[in-house]
Amino acid sequence: MSNSMPVTVNARFHVREEDLGLALELFAQIAEKTRNEPGTLAYQFFQNPQDPRDLFVYEKYATEADRVRRRSQPYFKDLGQQQLVPLFESQWSEIFSER
Repeated sequence: MSNSMPVTVNARFHVREEDLGLALELFAQIAEKTRNEPGTLAYQFFQNPQDPRDLFVYEKYATEADRVRRRSQPYFKDLGQQQLVPLFESQWSEIFSER
């Protein structure tokens, strides 16, 4: 993956029913902080209207280095990795670089 081309991340999460409210709050906090990170071009999260526990995140970064830097931020480690990830029943993600 080239380090100088824009990078897009698509991620999908299925949250335990009893944790949906907390998961939405954590995603909102992560989104606000991520949108203010240098190199973040877009960060949006969506909720499936047919299954509210099905969440989708679209992220776009100016470079792969920006994506990696964001993942190393203390807020992401705390809110994302420590608090949010344990609420998932399942998750997947894909990373694409522009051509």
